[in-house]
Amino acid sequence: MNKIINDDCFKYIKIIEDNSIDLIITDPPYGISFKDNLTNNKKYVKKSILNDGKDDIDFKLFFDESYRILKNNCSLFLCMRIDFLMRIATIINESKFKYVNTLIWRKGDMGYGNLNVMGENFEIVLHLSKNSPKKSQILNINNKSKKRTVAEYCGNLTKHELCGHPTQKPIGLFSYIILNRTNKYELILDPFAGSGTTAIACELLNRNYICIEQDADFYNLINKRLKELNKNEYLNIINENLQIKQLNGITF
Repeated sequence: MNKIINDDCFKYIKIIEDNSIDLIITDPPYGISFKDNLTNNKKYVKKSILNDGKDDIDFKLFFDESYRILKNNCSLFLCMRIDFLMRIATIINESKFKYVNTLIWRKGDMGYGNLNVMGENFEIVLHLSKNSPKKSQILNINNKSKKRTVAEYCGNLTKHELCGHPTQKPIGLFSYIILNRTNKYELILDPFAGSGTTAIACELLNRNYICIEQDADFYNLINKRLKELNKNEYLNIINENLQIKQLNGITF
């Protein structure tokens, strides 16, 4: 079942059956022609993202196809910045999806934006669902069973997981979402797989996955990460991040 696909996601997604996916979680290009400042870091594969212009991705088609393939009451999580949300807000509102909530990812740094103004140290992950969302899974936080957990994740990439993608997302962030919304062996789709964070998290958490990445360099990077995966090291990262969560400086 587990697949890493090197293709345009809009071509591949058409062959995915209706009502077959338990969760979609993805980090699409934000349409900002992203440039990173790590040109001297030899670990980075390249410095640009495919289809990162404002009009490069047909988001109406993306939401239509995502809705079709998701099972009823299942969720779509979409990483984004506020400027990206403002640009596609009308498309989201006109889609069939129901808005659920917004997860705040507190990164702890100011990695992008105008250097002459205050820097943002967070991004958001928009949570949409096909009709009303199903109940969250019970998670163990601070050694206590939690039926409801906060829509916030604190923590950036660890040095251990940094792999060479300019917009890589933490495995802990995606794991937090996957644990909340799915059971073991359910099927997760990431149509903009990038560095393979979703695939790694699914391998660690015993979920099935389809990850699609159009860029051949990043497709090869994902396969390299999977081949070299040390599950015990990453599981320790996930468990540590789940045990201590903070909201406005208050541990809960």
